[in-house]
Amino acid sequence: MIINQPFRLLETRVYRPYQGGRLLETFLGKADPQDGFFPENWIVSTTLTNPKFEPPPGSSNGLTMARDRDGRQFVLKELIEQSAEEMLGRSIAQKFGKVLPMLIKLLDTKVQLPVGAHPSRDFVKKHFRQSFGKTEAYYILETRKVEAEEPAVHVGFKRKVSAAEWLALWREYRVSEMLALLHRIPVKAGDCILVRAGTPHAIGAGIFMVELQEPSDVSVVTERERLGKVFSDAFQTMGMGFEIANTVFDFKKHALKDLVKHREPRARGSSGKPGRKRIFLEKSFFGLERISVGSAARLTTSAHCTAALVLTGRGVLRAAGVEQEIRQGDVWFLPACLGKFSYETRGPRLEILHCLPSA
Repeated sequence: MIINQPFRLLETRVYRPYQGGRLLETFLGKADPQDGFFPENWIVSTTLTNPKFEPPPGSSNGLTMARDRDGRQFVLKELIEQSAEEMLGRSIAQKFGKVLPMLIKLLDTKVQLPVGAHPSRDFVKKHFRQSFGKTEAYYILETRKVEAEEPAVHVGFKRKVSAAEWLALWREYRVSEMLALLHRIPVKAGDCILVRAGTPHAIGAGIFMVELQEPSDVSVVTERERLGKVFSDAFQTMGMGFEIANTVFDFKKHALKDLVKHREPRARGSSGKPGRKRIFLEKSFFGLERISVGSAARLTTSAHCTAALVLTGRGVLRAAGVEQEIRQGDVWFLPACLGKFSYETRGPRLEILHCLPSA
């Protein structure tokens, strides 16, 4: 198996107990885009889905398949386990072992998702003997109005909240009062929101995003009935009971500057200057950068791997002596050992999002 090559990653649609997906399917060029219960595409995943969501028989388990230049298919997780340093990079492999320390999704909501939070690394080490919590970032690709509601995310406490106050609201399922305690942040294409582990949040309706997160599928949900589903106590609390699950939350006041990592100017237009623009970098977690290709761009994978999502346009990816055609919706895994690579546009505009692990 030759590792020194780009790997095309295949579509991995995942069942969730909420509806969405129409904007996702439009982005992927589907003939008849529709909302449904497969609103997520785990585009770069070595993470198994959580069985608590009870997916229908035959649903994806969340693991992304990779295709090499000869058309052969492999499980991305297995490729990384077999050649961790070459695939991930030395610094990433030394810190995280044979594990890709990020999970990347395309996610599209038709409805608002439940209020909840995700545990930290310290919490899961203590209670589950796992390595990864779930810090996550949202990079907004497109929005739509649903029932005249402006797209927004509810993230972080507007003031310091006591654990007892929050637990009382949770036990009594006073959802509107919980939402009132959170910042409501309107979003548009190009914005980026960082949600650290423990931060309460609820993603609003009508948002199509890239979700970049730690490689886990664990969460605390503070609602009992939502989206036509009834969530058991065990579902809400990860089976740990309300008092312990309540300690997942970070009850401090969350400053907006710590949540909003990037705001895209409204007059961005369709032909930004060619170049490489960092969106954000959260050390020891991950980062994002956006590549705008004028005619051609020569880049390097540096000391770590790169996951590349083609946001718009079509063109060519050249690496390891091979030329690959690329277009909107394509996802490529560029191993650390690849070294230099280049993009060339085949139209007026080619834009690519790079998702990067950080040691």
